[in-house]
Amino acid sequence: MLETRNLTKSFGPIQVTKGVSLKLEKGERRVILGPNGAGKTTLFNQLVGEITPNSGTIHLDGADVTGLRVADRARRGLSRSYQKNTLFDGLTIRENLGLAAAVALGKGQGLWSDPLQSPEVRETVREVAAQVDLAPYLDARVDAVSYGIRRQLEVGIALATRPKVILHRTGHGSGLRRGRHHHRPELRRGGLRRVARGRQGQPASEGHLFGGVGRCST
Repeated sequence: MLETRNLTKSFGPIQVTKGVSLKLEKGERRVILGPNGAGKTTLFNQLVGEITPNSGTIHLDGADVTGLRVADRARRGLSRSYQKNTLFDGLTIRENLGLAAAVALGKGQGLWSDPLQSPEVRETVREVAAQVDLAPYLDARVDAVSYGIRRQLEVGIALATRPKVILHRTGHGSGLRRGRHHHRPELRRGGLRRVARGRQGQPASEGHLFGGVGRCST
């Protein structure tokens, strides 16, 4: 699904990624761990096309996408969530998910159309909300919910685009929380569930790569 071959990136004399080769197969999850400043964000930015590697190649579903723009990689099925929330705060969770689904489905292109009224969009929103435990919050404004719910929404938005691969970026202490545990996302058989994890042994930061997500299904 996603492969890098000898990926290298330098900023002046500082080499951030050096000959990175990895392969993510369908149905697999890879976790990239490391302290802050180790180069995880730089690697992710190369994978999605935000920065260009000095050498090496990136392949998505068998095709070389090294020279493609971010939008072109997204159309081919590469989706990403960010360490910092990038949401429409003034809209509801339903509307945020609906807009992502509408773009993926090609709905709402007309000037006067309302993509959220599309049955396909509404069904995708329902499926994704169930996957990431957001069904009780669909009509809540994003700026009125907790940070943990916002992080779940970011994963939901990525899922709503029906990606082949998801890159999910977290930071120290930024896992989804409930009670005394941290939670991190895990994709199993096309669905998302949360895995509780105690506070001890939390890495400085982590990045998750999920392969073969496919269509959302509950």
